[in-house]
Amino acid sequence: MADKNAAPVNPPPGDAKPKSAVMAFLPLILIILLAPAAAWLTLRFMSPGAAKAAPEPSSQASDHAGQAEAAKPADAEEVPKFHPGLVAPLTRASIGFHKRKYLGKLAIIDVNGDALGLAQPEKIIANVAGTRGGQVIIARLAVQGDDPPLLANLNVNRNQLLNSASEVLASKSLSDVLKPDIKNVLHSELAASFGAILGSGIMQDVIFLEFDVRPR
Repeated sequence: MADKNAAPVNPPPGDAKPKSAVMAFLPLILIILLAPAAAWLTLRFMSPGAAKAAPEPSSQASDHAGQAEAAKPADAEEVPKFHPGLVAPLTRASIGFHKRKYLGKLAIIDVNGDALGLAQPEKIIANVAGTRGGQVIIARLAVQGDDPPLLANLNVNRNQLLNSASEVLASKSLSDVLKPDIKNVLHSELAASFGAILGSGIMQDVIFLEFDVRPR
């Protein structure tokens, strides 16, 4: 029969060690298990590609863009406001760009700026000096420069430019025009004359579109 006054039996100290060891390593085990998931989330949401990804345009914005494009006339095209190196034919008519469509060519315009047709260079006919009108020089010229200052100055001075060109051509004798470098000589003289009329920095070059010497 057991003694009632006997001390209670305690478990041996060795039995508590397994549970204590598991509890001690529990944080480390959780870190090992959760580390791959944390790394995946970091790469998924913090990568440069995800940060730079642009939101797709809404269907409503696309519809508005399509309606604006459809409303634009098929032949309408905005004329550039600056034309570097523009080649403008020398004519007595006022010239400019077509209001609604830029074709790369200039048009004769009326007082309202409406196009009346493509601008063509004026034919300049000058008598060769000393031939009593038996020989003539025929030329068509264009002036190159940056628009808008070029066209503005051409339209104001076009008659003076054509008259000056006629005088330069008419100053040449038959022996002059038969020389192989006659076009180079005329080019230099025309460039100096036109530059004085148009002003400094307006004109870049004078271009011969046609040049011929023939009997009248």
